Amino acid sequence: MPDLGRGKACMGIVPVTTESVSPGDAPYLEYQVLLPDTGNLSVCIGILPVQDVYPERGLRIAVGLDDKEPQVIDARQGFHDEFREYTRANLAKSPNLKPLPGQDTSIRLLGKGQPRRDEVFDNQRWLTVKLDVEKAGMHTLKIFMVDPEIVLERIVVNPDNRYPSYFGAPEKRHGQETGLD
Repeated sequence: MPDLGRGKACMGIVPVTTESVSPGDAPYLEYQVLLPDTGNLSVCIGILPVQDVYPERGLRIAVGLDDKEPQVIDARQGFHDEFREYTRANLAKSPNLKPLPGQDTSIRLLGKGQPRRDEVFDNQRWLTVKLDVEKAGMHTLKIFMVDPEIVLERIVVNPDNRYPSYFGAPEKRHGQETGLD
């Protein structure tokens, strides 16, 4: 989607009325990433703010590494509930509303609790997922578009909390000096 977001473009499904699908049937983007360490990998997905338009279905995206089973994540992480629709009283009355998921506040990109920092003012919502890296080296990161309303703007792999930033560090392509892309 050219000219949408802060970069050259964002990625989304067209038409937005497309049916939701399971990750096994979902279209996906894949990126080659160099992961120098094993263990827990934090991935932050920056999406454009979106409302929970079908509360009975939810708002989902999935993330996977290599050929492992992708993790479906609730894209309402960090949702700014300005109109207080997700209160305990409303959740108790509604057969469709689900509680908002928690947000990983250890990631400093999120700006949680900082003045005027949320999806409304940043025009971006950060989702986080933890993936297990069994072997260091080149891997394939896959982002699956489960529900069509989500527009992907940015991906940050292993954000560096020592140097918090507004939208993550500038992109870095590995292998340019060796001709590998």
